[in-house]
Amino acid sequence: MTTPRMLYRDEFQDGTLTVSTEAVDFPKENLQNELRTKTLRSTAVTAEWWLFNFGATPPIINAIALIGGNLYSEAVDIRIQANGTDSWGSPAVDEVITIGTQLVGNPTFDINTTGWVASNCVLASVGGGQSNNCLEITRVTANAQAASQTISTFKVGRRYLMSGYVKKGGATDQAFQINVSRVSGAAVTIQSLISGTADSSWTRYSQVFIATEASLGFQLVKNNALGEVLLFDEVYIYEIPESDMLIHYTAADYSYQYWRLSLGAGTGSYFELGRLMGGKYFQPSKSFDVDYQRTLNDLSTSSMSIGGQGYEDVKDQFTTLQLNFSNMTTTDRDSMLAMYTQARKDRNIALNVDTTAADKPDLSYYGKFTEAFNFTNTLKTAGNERHSMSIAFKESI
Repeated sequence: MTTPRMLYRDEFQDGTLTVSTEAVDFPKENLQNELRTKTLRSTAVTAEWWLFNFGATPPIINAIALIGGNLYSEAVDIRIQANGTDSWGSPAVDEVITIGTQLVGNPTFDINTTGWVASNCVLASVGGGQSNNCLEITRVTANAQAASQTISTFKVGRRYLMSGYVKKGGATDQAFQINVSRVSGAAVTIQSLISGTADSSWTRYSQVFIATEASLGFQLVKNNALGEVLLFDEVYIYEIPESDMLIHYTAADYSYQYWRLSLGAGTGSYFELGRLMGGKYFQPSKSFDVDYQRTLNDLSTSSMSIGGQGYEDVKDQFTTLQLNFSNMTTTDRDSMLAMYTQARKDRNIALNVDTTAADKPDLSYYGKFTEAFNFTNTLKTAGNERHSMSIAFKESI
């Protein structure tokens, strides 16, 4: 476990926000509201964007927090972008926000087709893809041909987002499939299926499914007997986080007038997000002690009616944390105090308890400090002071 990171000042809250589309009952103002349940909702799922303008004095930003909504299961391509002008052909910052673990080997075919097995066809990495090279499937025999691989890292019961670009390589539109299947000997049972007809444009298709086994086959199928080639590109399977929040850390500290969240093709009819935070995080040089406390609180109640019938009133759950820090440097103590002066007990922060991975959703929390910071000197040697303190935190629901 690495040292935690805390995004405590939300610069996006002060930027001028414009959006590509917004639903009447879910306006853009909700994105800058601290309540995660007040959401911004788009009216489309193609090339949507949410833009912040900071004027002549842009802040420094190195962390982005996405909280609530449906982006983790609906958005195929999430990017954070920044630029000195409101022009997005080639922005200065253009980073993909990963929604979860990606399972497919060699999903872009940029160099070769290694990791893919051909069935009734020849596979090749060729130019002209959605991005760089793509996969070309050329029929050899049979009414259906496929490129496939076995993925053995699924978690049973977890949700996954399957997606990919498809395009015909000749004059005739072609039937295709993208599927996840269970293979037992010669028997194949499809678990999740995308089917359609490929035309002359690169089109992304996607679907959410629940894994039923740890090992499943993944197939890209040219579902016809035509002699013309079929093309696939950027085929992914992402594990959808159990949490409805994640924090993305940019490659460096950036200060640009314009920041934009760009959303690619979606699987449903709208994108939705409760809160989008952006700012500079604080990370102490030493992590909290091993005796920290993490408690899941459940407001649900169970009761019994007069007639003896049991019933449950299901309510929200939230996490509380008690993080104890010992032998803290004076520099870290002063930074902690500066952070508390900004956030106090009335402003929500984004807290990532474990930053082992760049995007660690299941250990990220949105909430408030519940106690003022108090420090105890544990070493008073001049020039080498050490301090102890605790952070009490409650997740906002």
